[in-house]
Amino acid sequence: MDMEKDMKYVWKKTASGWGLVRRAAIVDLPQSGLSNIFKPGTEELVPEVQRNVERGLQKIRAYLEAEHPGVKIVHHEMIGAAVTMQYAPHSDIDNTVFINVEKNDPRFKVINRWIGENVDGGNFMGRPYQFKIQPSSAIGNNDNADVVYIPGVGFKKRPAAGAPERGFREIVDNPNSPERMRYAQMEPELQALAARWAREARSALAGSDPSSYMGELGGIAAEMVAKVREIGDMRGRAYGRGVDQGRISQNWNTENVIYKFLERDGYNGLLYAVKEALADGELHPQELMHSISVAEAVVGGGVGFDPRGDDPTAHVTFGRGEPTESQKKRMDMARGTR
Repeated sequence: MDMEKDMKYVWKKTASGWGLVRRAAIVDLPQSGLSNIFKPGTEELVPEVQRNVERGLQKIRAYLEAEHPGVKIVHHEMIGAAVTMQYAPHSDIDNTVFINVEKNDPRFKVINRWIGENVDGGNFMGRPYQFKIQPSSAIGNNDNADVVYIPGVGFKKRPAAGAPERGFREIVDNPNSPERMRYAQMEPELQALAARWAREARSALAGSDPSSYMGELGGIAAEMVAKVREIGDMRGRAYGRGVDQGRISQNWNTENVIYKFLERDGYNGLLYAVKEALADGELHPQELMHSISVAEAVVGGGVGFDPRGDDPTAHVTFGRGEPTESQKKRMDMARGTR
């Protein structure tokens, strides 16, 4: 699995310009009711959410008709934390759009990339809207979703009563669970790597010409990119098999729970920031400064997972404006135009 697809930060164009947008996908506390995207006491979406979801779908339909004749939306579902009873105030409003194109078709990646850059964006009371495509052959394959909701129809899948609370208590909130113990073994190395990056990158930023950044930081940068692959491979194993016995979905398989711990504590955001900065084989001051801010926040958060704690990087702000040259090259390479 490509960890980058689910990272906490994605660079995209929104109504206010280009910027890094925070994505929320953490191990959230179970709640007593549905989130605020639903009308109170009902299982109906609030009108604003319903309108914005339909607006996103309409934009995708128009794009497909204009650029990919014959490709159509055949089904739409909502998944993710915002439609469960286990969510945070900023949990995404995730939409899965099924189209009549398979993943091995070159158009699939092009369409998904276009949606990410042109349809995602905006939010409802702090909850970002997200749209991702799946091939029509995947309809009904819901092992990777805790909950499936179809607007106008209702819930197609939801966990058994008490299952989220039990999962949180036995896995997330239990320091002796296999997931917490494995995370405790992994975290000191990542904390030390974050501290090294903060120290060495700040030194490079203060004393060197940008052309020499790679010479000074190439070694540790390579270590961090290797960690991206290692963590991505780990997470891939969670989705490369069925649902583990007693778990709600593949999301609760051991490797993905550990991935969520890494995400909530800011490590994934840091690794992505460095990988993003290296997209064109160079390091630029703006991106380097961003990665330093994230690293210092992660170090400030210390070691040890707190199930009721906050992401230590949540306060990090990102300047808005046009993408850097590295960002532009990365987006162009993803489109196949370079």
